[in-house]
Amino acid sequence: MFEIIEEKSSALTFEEFVQEAVLGRIAAEIEMRAKKIYPLRKAEVRKIKVLKSVFEIPLRVPPLQASTET
Repeated sequence: MFEIIEEKSSALTFEEFVQEAVLGRIAAEIEMRAKKIYPLRKAEVRKIKVLKSVFEIPLRVPPLQASTET
């Protein structure tokens, strides 16, 4: 199931990855794929370990929102 974590971590920004891990979306995907191999009741992400410094992670600048004042 390391493949799922590698896919998600490379496709998402750091903030998005942490948010998906906390909300349980990554655990749900792991559980869904693992149920095909063995019947599981629950899958959880217990620990996240940062392997790179936060300064090495590229940040994505959010798009500017259009001004609503006219």
